[in-house]
Amino acid sequence: MLDLYLLRLVAPAAKRANKLNSDLVGLVDEWGTRFVAELDYLKEAKNGQEFTSAMQSRGLTAVSAFHAL
Repeated sequence: MLDLYLLRLVAPAAKRANKLNSDLVGLVDEWGTRFVAELDYLKEAKNGQEFTSAMQSRGLTAVSAFHAL
């Protein structure tokens, strides 16, 4: 993903320019990992099904729309 790569390249310069005491490269890496994981639509559909089942077992109604292949 080009945008994440570019953010990772710019992070050290942004850290220096703003005199930040943070691991911006690590932050971008962690955020990128979670971002890419959210793109796993089959996993998200499975999570939606599990959530709906959990709510139904508690007598609660959950609104969700999913269609897994």
